[in-house]
Amino acid sequence: MLLGTFYLLILGLSAIAAFVIAVVGLSFTAQLLGFALFGIIGCVLLSLKKKNDTGRKTLDAAQIQNLNDGQIVTVEHWKEDGTADVFFRGTHWQAAAEKGQTLKPGLWSITGMNANTLIIKFHKEK
Repeated sequence: MLLGTFYLLILGLSAIAAFVIAVVGLSFTAQLLGFALFGIIGCVLLSLKKKNDTGRKTLDAAQIQNLNDGQIVTVEHWKEDGTADVFFRGTHWQAAAEKGQTLKPGLWSITGMNANTLIIKFHKEK
């Protein structure tokens, strides 16, 4: 019973199969064998499907923490302190350039975050 939802669904379908076998009038042993066969075959097929399911992409912790990496922001102008205000994901963010970058307006890509400040590098002229 501690299995996943789809495994419980397979066990429920196996119970229905055993019920159908009982309605047909076969013995209790036939009902048990039917339940066991449907349950085992269903669980094996489901586990094979899960193993071969390469269409799903799972995110690891690093990817979840860095969802903004690679996104493009527009810098209109730089402040004297070396930061810029950029509009990203529906709100204004403070951004700072990576070390060694020339501070100029244009399109910049996000490479990371430092607290609430986006770390960006130059992408191309606007």
